[in-house]
Amino acid sequence: MFRVIAGGRQIQKEQGVGGPSKIVREGERRLRIAGIERYEARERIAGFAMPMSLKHYKVQIEYAIAVLSQLDPIPPDYMSDGYWPSYENAGRRLEPVTESMVE
Repeated sequence: MFRVIAGGRQIQKEQGVGGPSKIVREGERRLRIAGIERYEARERIAGFAMPMSLKHYKVQIEYAIAVLSQLDPIPPDYMSDGYWPSYENAGRRLEPVTESMVE
């Protein structure tokens, strides 16, 4: 007597509930905790440059979002710190490898 009409629910099932949007939300949450929005606003309004460590951190978070969004299936523990860069290491520069280090 009743028939289910396929449509919006079908598309939602195929994408999975939440999908990559939950990864984007997690990345945005981590950027918000670091205070990126405040520094971006300060840069736009007052012209003071955002610290390079924060710029590096933002790029790293955006990269993690892009990579995690492409995984199929998305790991159930995607919020784990192991998948995300840490702010403490964001501005750290790698030292060039010298001959004394190789030996």
